[in-house]
Amino acid sequence: MPLLSDERISDLYTRKGDRQHVEYLWQLYEPYAERDFLKNYHEHHAQRYAEMYLGAVLVQQGIPVIPQQARPRQAGPDFCIKHEGGHMWIESIAPTMGSGPDSVPDYKNDRKVHNVPHEEVKLRYTSAFETKYRKYENYWSNGWVSTDSVCIIAINSGFIPNKFTELNIPRIAQVLYGGGWPQVTLDRETLEVVKEDYQEQRDMVKAYGARISSRLFLEERHSGISAVIFAYADPYNHPESLGTDILICHNPHATNRLDIGWLGVGRDCCWTPTETGGRIDFIKHNKGDGE
Repeated sequence: MPLLSDERISDLYTRKGDRQHVEYLWQLYEPYAERDFLKNYHEHHAQRYAEMYLGAVLVQQGIPVIPQQARPRQAGPDFCIKHEGGHMWIESIAPTMGSGPDSVPDYKNDRKVHNVPHEEVKLRYTSAFETKYRKYENYWSNGWVSTDSVCIIAINSGFIPNKFTELNIPRIAQVLYGGGWPQVTLDRETLEVVKEDYQEQRDMVKAYGARISSRLFLEERHSGISAVIFAYADPYNHPESLGTDILICHNPHATNRLDIGWLGVGRDCCWTPTETGGRIDFIKHNKGDGE
């Protein structure tokens, strides 16, 4: 069934390029999606698009995704993947701007000058991570997902304002590895740059004063999560080649590690301990296929 044959879904996309993009994603992902995937698509637009986009990238890259109807159990994470004689799991989420004092402001139609809401965006990513981590805790306790499996959280930032106003270390890496503002060290005599790194940020403060961890992957309690797959794509702003926007952040304390380069597109991000704290490195991979 064509994605845009549903009038409510079709109304979400008015530009020709956007319509071609989502139909291409659906063409790739439909054989793997749950039967009623399109039922509430228009009501859960962000989540449905994020799942469809990631599913299309996985299929395009030859990842052995198990179709929903062929899974060992219908309940469980959004994606089940064949992996080393067992299964790998991915839980997907698409946080939006939120509500309340910690929400991300949308300055789209405001012609005034504003500070970029870095902390608000990071709080939304942290909330999304913790939401899906709690779901994994439920899967583990019920025996639906083995504690010996690679377990991944996929976060799509496409429906958050200001998602593209990044620093040299993306915000998702900052909240996972405790990274703060970038800094440089200069030689006093020559004024040459001798070191470039970042300030450490252990936590963030919410509007009402509560402190939230900004080192999610440096805490042993999250060792059950192998990696975070992070994407920027939305239906109206997406790369020409699928998956080139993706950043996979690896958990240095993961019980079950995900191989670097597993997806074969986008970038991998790794944290390595150093004498003064830690270093964040990025590894870029080949481009994906066009649409």
